[in-house]
Amino acid sequence: MKKSNFDRRDLLKGLLAVQGAAAMTGLLSSCNKGAENQQPKAASDLQSASLSKGGPTSTINFNIVLHGTYVLQFDTQNKQALILIPTVLKDDGTEAHEYKAGTFQREQKTLALPGATLVFDFPLDQANPLPDAVMKVPAYSDPTQFVIVRKSDLKQRPGGGPLRNKFQLPYPHSLQVAAAQKFHAPGQTFFDNDGLIPKKPVQVPLCLLLQYRLDTLCTLPVIGGLANLPHINYHIYAEAHEPHGGKHVKTAFSQLTSLYDDVGGLKLTDKVLQDIDQGQLMDDAKPKVPDDLVTPETLSLEDRDGKRIPTGASHVGSCAGVILVSGPDA
Repeated sequence: MKKSNFDRRDLLKGLLAVQGAAAMTGLLSSCNKGAENQQPKAASDLQSASLSKGGPTSTINFNIVLHGTYVLQFDTQNKQALILIPTVLKDDGTEAHEYKAGTFQREQKTLALPGATLVFDFPLDQANPLPDAVMKVPAYSDPTQFVIVRKSDLKQRPGGGPLRNKFQLPYPHSLQVAAAQKFHAPGQTFFDNDGLIPKKPVQVPLCLLLQYRLDTLCTLPVIGGLANLPHINYHIYAEAHEPHGGKHVKTAFSQLTSLYDDVGGLKLTDKVLQDIDQGQLMDDAKPKVPDDLVTPETLSLEDRDGKRIPTGASHVGSCAGVILVSGPDA
């Protein structure tokens, strides 16, 4: 399986060369005055360049914003986060989803070669702990705002199953819900065979934000007496770009769970699938939009580009935002 790395020291400048990340140029150009006069060197579909050591630093938020059919796995054995994206096909064998990545509205349609593992080796001063929201006993987060499946012996299917791409990352500084849906009536369930979900979710996230706080080799401007904390939002989409029905959503979710040997037979309930076609049972849960995002950045491709089906049905089925926790801390 192909693996591509962002170099630990050179990540920020290297991201300029990633497909869809050209919008970062203006932000980072003022921060690279101390950089070596060196052009990026190709490393398959990812590239990196060197920043000089030393010099003043400022903090920047690098946010990974997830949309679509994916699993966010927290592997507590190897202390890493994984984003697994399955291949979803139409009946005729063509791709049913678009796979895009990049800064907002500058994403490129080709995420990477199928089967590639993309490694984000962020330049962190020290390893982050497991995000509070996915700990067994959260200190301040509400785990019912997420869909958290726990299985200590979770194993990816041999050969990758229907895996299209995998992202490998350190634990983020924080994990936030950017968009979610809930049932109008209380007490409804989103999943059948949900024995591996100890905290029953009250909503299903449609968009998740993983936030990393990184140091840059520059001094950022002061605005209003306070240092300006800029951010980079890097969106990853793996979803349909056109109206679809319950059959498509059921297939997509089945592909998602097929990435693993056993997730306890987890399935979407008939009511969720019914709402994909009718749009009568669920509505926007209206979570607080994270500070670094504007509302259009939380939308699916379908909603962002005005292609929502007339009934107002949701994208919740294929955008379940499932979090899996494996290893000794599951």
